[in-house]
Amino acid sequence: MSAKVWLVTGASSGFGRAMTELLLQKGEIVIATLRKPEALDDLHYGRDRLLILKLDVTKPEAVDAAFTKAKEVFGRIDVVYNNAAYGVLGEFEATTRSKEARDMFDTNFWGAMDINRAAIEFFRDVNGPAIGGTLLVMSSMGGQLGLPGISYYCASKHALEGATEGMVKELIPSWNIRVCLIVSGSFKTRGSASIITLPPVAAYKESASMLTRQYVHASPGADVTKAVEIVYNLAQESKLPLRFPLGMDAVKSMTDKAASLTEEAEEFASYSASL
Repeated sequence: MSAKVWLVTGASSGFGRAMTELLLQKGEIVIATLRKPEALDDLHYGRDRLLILKLDVTKPEAVDAAFTKAKEVFGRIDVVYNNAAYGVLGEFEATTRSKEARDMFDTNFWGAMDINRAAIEFFRDVNGPAIGGTLLVMSSMGGQLGLPGISYYCASKHALEGATEGMVKELIPSWNIRVCLIVSGSFKTRGSASIITLPPVAAYKESASMLTRQYVHASPGADVTKAVEIVYNLAQESKLPLRFPLGMDAVKSMTDKAASLTEEAEEFASYSASL
């Protein structure tokens, strides 16, 4: 089987770095995109195996340039791993008007949507239906639940999931494009340092948001190297789910949300029965 061409965003750390390393070990071809290309200076592969591109996903023209370069060098992209994201930690009241939250949305939502757009266009217009393509979009259990202390991070992932799901329903089956949202639980990664922490609000010292602050700074989580192996194997499957839970905490987030929605809908359905 010939090597597949993967485009990975956010390749400097965390899931992006771990996936890049795994793909190279598997003999795949990687287009690794990141804001600071020097972060991958320790990866010694020829350009036929690893193409490193500087990319800030918040700049649409840079996104388009990266996909154009991929076409120029390899002629195709088989899988796009849409991963670039980071978090802002802080109480809702303090985060609402912050520049940090707006900048996070530029990356986590608008940047991710530009990658989605460019991937769909590439799969349809460059690869064509004979090849199609696979788009893996990294979400989070924060995309299922609103969590204290990271409400705006959760909002960015809720937005990502909603827009991606709507996009999937617009795709024509004959284009042969597969899309999957990876609902990630908590994993210990080198990207943990990218979390931006806002000063705590004194009025919330007894709030559950303080537990989130302690949890995040304790750097908990499962093994990310095992996680990317699972995602890699998932990409080989002939059929993908719209949402794939990664980690038992992610499984719980999805089942808890489903149960909560069902319970509330059934409890209050009678109010709408006569409308």
